[in-house]
Amino acid sequence: MKIAIPLNDAREFSAHYGASSALACFEVNTATRTIQVHSELLPIGSPCSWPDWLKTEGITVMLVGGMGGGAQKRCATLGIEVVAGVPAGDPIELAGRYLAGTLQPGKSSCSHTGDDHQHSHDHQHADSGHCHCSH
Repeated sequence: MKIAIPLNDAREFSAHYGASSALACFEVNTATRTIQVHSELLPIGSPCSWPDWLKTEGITVMLVGGMGGGAQKRCATLGIEVVAGVPAGDPIELAGRYLAGTLQPGKSSCSHTGDDHQHSHDHQHADSGHCHCSH
């Protein structure tokens, strides 16, 4: 099992998946549910293409504060479990709480409704959850 958590430029928890500049990656011993390796991944491409990249990196769980519906659906299609609504905190502690079953996520901070909207990553998404960026 590999858990990924979005990070901002200061390498702290990023509340929004698509605005993160890196990901904390935790390789887990599934028998003991303990973290064996902690590394950092630098995303490639646009946030809309990250689910495919995450799959190639072996990520099986994403802990996020917010993630749009399209990215969540793409992750689910690829077999990546998304836990959205994760509160801000130390990434190692968040991963540990997830493994212990004590992480209590709330509502995703990226729950969009209505027509097209604009994110800080400079491309449009439609309410249908389909990305309209070029990748």
